[in-house]
Amino acid sequence: NFMPVQIQSWKNSVVPLGIKTEIPAQSSDSVPTAALSVYFDIDAEEVIAAPDFTLSWESLFERCPWATVFQTPQFVCTWYQCYADMYQPLLLVRLDSTGKLDGLLTLAVERVTGQLVFAGSFQAEYHCWLALPGDEQTFIIDALFRLRRLGFPSLSFAYLPPESPLQWLQRHWRHYALIRPTRKPLMEIGNGEPIRESLHKKSKKSFQTR
Repeated sequence: NFMPVQIQSWKNSVVPLGIKTEIPAQSSDSVPTAALSVYFDIDAEEVIAAPDFTLSWESLFERCPWATVFQTPQFVCTWYQCYADMYQPLLLVRLDSTGKLDGLLTLAVERVTGQLVFAGSFQAEYHCWLALPGDEQTFIIDALFRLRRLGFPSLSFAYLPPESPLQWLQRHWRHYALIRPTRKPLMEIGNGEPIRESLHKKSKKSFQTR
């Protein structure tokens, strides 16, 4: 009765989190604070096709400090359309007491294997959820427990963007987490002058040998 979750996160030059966790089906850390709804396949397609929902999504994206382009309606909806033959959309949507969107997790289920992935899968560098500051911890906990109740055995967060809230992995959750640091592959190029000179030399040499 455990749901394994794998997480990695870029931050500066060293990833502080490369985690495989086993999440229990129920925990005192999960206290639902708002209405969390699940939409799958055709129902999910109808939700994201609604203009009002798109506006709410964009507003939530703008207010979420750790959001990246891979969580925008433009990227997610385009990916759903391009890979409709391979994946079925799965949305976890949370509304606050006034009915406003305050949490969103965009996922997909592979048609052949039933594997649960983030929208974007390998085409998305960063995997994360959208939530408002102050509710960033409760939403992901509620969402993961809901996925566990739906019967999904695992979910992998490839990389979490900087500023992603990670406090939810403490307390009870730390007993199920394995931290694995990973270095970020960045190369300093300065003002780009050495690269331009190198390309210029190669271009000139190629022209002379013709």
